[in-house]
Amino acid sequence: MAKVGRGIRNGNGRGRRIGLLAVVVVAIVLPSCQVARSGGRCNTKDFGQDQTNILQCRNGRWVRVMTKVEYANLLKKILDSQTTTTSAAPPTTASPTSTTSAPPPTSATTTSTSTSTTTTTAPPTVTVSSVDAYASTSCALLSNGTAKCWGLNGTGQVGDGTTTNRTAPVAVSGLSTATAISAGGGASCALLTDGTAKCWGDNGDGSLGDGTTTSHLTPVTVLGVAGASAISSGGGHACALVSGSVKCWGWNGLGQLGDGTITSQSTPVTVIGITTATAIAAGEYHTCALITGGSVKCWGQNASGELGNSSTVSSSTPVTVSGITTATSIAVGTDHSCAVLADQTVRCWGANNAYQLGDGTNVDRTTPVTVTGLSGVATLAAGTNQSCARLGAGTVSCWGVDVAHAAPATVAGLSGVTTLASGYFYRCALTTGAVVRCVGANESGQLGDGTTTARTSPVATSGL
Repeated sequence: MAKVGRGIRNGNGRGRRIGLLAVVVVAIVLPSCQVARSGGRCNTKDFGQDQTNILQCRNGRWVRVMTKVEYANLLKKILDSQTTTTSAAPPTTASPTSTTSAPPPTSATTTSTSTSTTTTTAPPTVTVSSVDAYASTSCALLSNGTAKCWGLNGTGQVGDGTTTNRTAPVAVSGLSTATAISAGGGASCALLTDGTAKCWGDNGDGSLGDGTTTSHLTPVTVLGVAGASAISSGGGHACALVSGSVKCWGWNGLGQLGDGTITSQSTPVTVIGITTATAIAAGEYHTCALITGGSVKCWGQNASGELGNSSTVSSSTPVTVSGITTATSIAVGTDHSCAVLADQTVRCWGANNAYQLGDGTNVDRTTPVTVTGLSGVATLAAGTNQSCARLGAGTVSCWGVDVAHAAPATVAGLSGVTTLASGYFYRCALTTGAVVRCVGANESGQLGDGTTTARTSPVATSGL
């Protein structure tokens, strides 16, 4: 999907590249976007502008992303940081946000009589196991196998049986044995304990995998997936890892299902040539897999080099990412990709107009480049115009226009992080004590704090 600072797509889905916006003294020079008005009708996934705002089309209506002044300020911070610093600033120690510890389990109460004894035991504590984000929807997996989602819900991707945006987490209907959760652009999915999968939300291109194109506001079973160990939802497609192979379903207009065609599929198809995958990541229009031994293969759209094979030609079958042989984990954004290597450094490739590759430039890369000044990385999360890394110490560093940094910078207020997720202009993290904290845009309630107020510092998601 085209994003602010990335490109504007016409109604037929083909994109036109635009460069980084320029900040001047008296005006901000915007790309040639559609002239729009908030609330007006539009084609989903388009971007536009009115006199004061940058807008995104969501569910057929224009919605404000941010003001032009706010975006100009973000870009100015990046340009200023490039001209006033020659090296990455040393990480600042994140100040832990004070939280109230969960009360200890209620002690068993024993009532004695001369004839019987009654013992009441406190129910087991339910905590958050992981968190995920995509577009403006967030989801959390709970320790009892249930899940909660919040944020944008225009196509039912929250899974509560409605299309009402949620500013605080609500339970996904009918899930009780989930082991993994993946938020998607129009649909979300979960992996179950028996290795099957369920998805919910938009199904216009078969992205629920149930053999139909009928959308569902609550989870339905994905056909033909058994023994799966991982699941990942993208912009309009999803994939599951099954015994080293990969199965994908949904929209396939750019070959992101990897079956050698550009035909959308309402049931899973096997990705060609992948037999030893250990992890998968689905992006907006492309998909990547980590292969046993440390190589990476990607397929789908390649307009910005997001497949990493020294080309900008899209591919409906997997191609090998150049120069990656020791990867331990991967992350995929809108149109860029990243990998953590065995030495705990990071390589990224693809679109870089918003500094999301972290090499200090805004030049697209068709082969991997090293993220500047970053080491000790455990895992990654890639979003729209940003990338983030969780370091071994539990702190987080991010880079890109979304966070106003051309090179990695420590996110203040996040420590003890165990899981990291990145959406459109916001980020979420699972922290010590099973507390989810989110920061950034919040127009659809995707931060989960009960408001639609954007936050510049992490806030705790309520009701988890």
